[in-house]
Formats: sequence, structure tokens, C-alpha cells
Amino acid sequence: MGVIIHSYIQAFPDDQDVLHDALSSLAPFSDRIYLIDGGMTQGTLCHHPRFTEPLYIFLGFDIDTLHSFISYCKYNGTELYLWEHDFLDPGSQRNWIIKKMESEPEQPDWVCWIDSDEVCSDQFISGIRGFLEAQPPEVTNVIPQWLNLIVDEQHMAGGSHSSWLAHGRLYRPGTVYWGNGWHEHQYYQGKRVQFDARIIHTRGLYRKRLLVQRGHPRVSGTDRPLWGDVVAPEPIPAGVTWRPLHWPDGERVIGFNDDALLYWDEHGVPKEYK
Repeated sequence: MGVIIHSYIQAFPDDQDVLHDALSSLAPFSDRIYLIDGGMTQGTLCHHPRFTEPLYIFLGFDIDTLHSFISYCKYNGTELYLWEHDFLDPGSQRNWIIKKMESEPEQPDWVCWIDSDEVCSDQFISGIRGFLEAQPPEVTNVIPQWLNLIVDEQHMAGGSHSSWLAHGRLYRPGTVYWGNGWHEHQYYQGKRVQFDARIIHTRGLYRKRLLVQRGHPRVSGTDRPLWGDVVAPEPIPAGVTWRPLHWPDGERVIGFNDDALLYWDEHGVPKEYK
């Protein structure tokens, strides 16, 4: 049968415009997916929510009362479980997820996690099972490379922003916990190895979403930037591919150095329509 992989995404209602892409990238290699709805709490840091309905409605669950454990459905043929737990900060949420998953009667060989605004590359999807099956028992933690899209789907942020990740995105159950609330740090037992495949991050690509949800009018610079140290755009490396992304409504390609407030106000209203 090979290794069993359970995956998770922590999210909140305003992530609905990117969630389908994230879930669809996990389904091909995951035996089970957990989606954790953190609600619209203060901890989400969402400046101007666009979607506020709970994720059980987004996914079409037919229930009247919410519980910590809700239900599951099939998502592209993969079991999808939906949980609710109010989001306080990233570290606390991840530790809750870890304990909750490890309390389940069916345990995987490996856990994989991505964020709601990420997708796995084709190379990650096709190669991860064989890679994990080849690992000896002492290997417990795996880091892939990141790729931060900026401007369009042909360019990425250069330098450290599109290099090896600091946190293992795959781990054996019982070997990981998180310290710090914000800017969380992953602590792990065992040996860490690198998996030479990419996770694609869209946070800096969807500029209207970045402005309205997070309050960043710029990707770089000093005026409320997403990153203060990002290197100018570089072409996507040869051989890195991913399934077509579904751009959120109203998004457009704008220049790396452009201020998003030239195109939208902080609520996402196009300037030409004001």
C-alpha cells in the first residue's frame, strides 16, 4: 500500500477564494485531508473581510449545529474532514491541530501541511510518495522549497523568499510541536532532510486580495509592504509547474513596484469606478 499521508490546512472564512486550489493540490497524494476553520477572530488579522460564512457552508455540509468535530465528505475522491477551532495565533492553532490529529484512531505514517494560499507543484505531487517511502526510520522531518509568485505566474520573488523553507512541511506523527504564537518556530525530533520540489505561495501575487485582506498596498519597500527585504522578480525555474490557478474575482496583473492603491481602495473598490 505504501505510506499513508494525512494532510491539513488551517484557514478561516475569508480564505474561500483560494481554498479550492489548495485542497485540490493535496487531494492527489493525501489519504485524508483535515481543514480547520479558525473563524473570523481577532487573530486572523483580516482588515476587511469579504467572506464571512463558515467553511462548512462553503463546502456544502448539511448540518445545523457546529461542533469541534463536524463531519467529512469526499473532495476529489479524498476524505475531507472539517474541524472548527477559534484562531488565536499560528503557533497555538498548529499545536491544537497536531494534538487533535494525533488523538484520531487512524494514524498516518506522515503528516503534510500547506497554508490556504499555497499549492503543491506538479513535481511535489508526483514525487512525494516515492520520496517518503525511501526514507529510513530516523528521518522524521522533510522540508521542500518555497516559490513566492509575484507580478504574474511567470515570476517569483528572488533570494530567500523562494528558497528552502525553514519549517518541515512533512513530519512523522509525534515528532513536532510549535513554539511562539506569532512567527512560530517548529521544534522536531529526529533527522531532517530536503525534498527538492516546490510549494507555490500566492500571497504576493493576488494584489487586490493582499491589500483588502492584509492591508499591504506594496510587496516591497517601506510603505506597509508585505516584505521589506524581497528581491526583484526572477523567472520561474525551468521544470517547475503547477495546475492552473483560479485567480480571485477582480484581480489583475500589476507591476512589482506598483502601489495597489493606484488600482483599488482599501475595500477593493476599483479606482475608476469610485
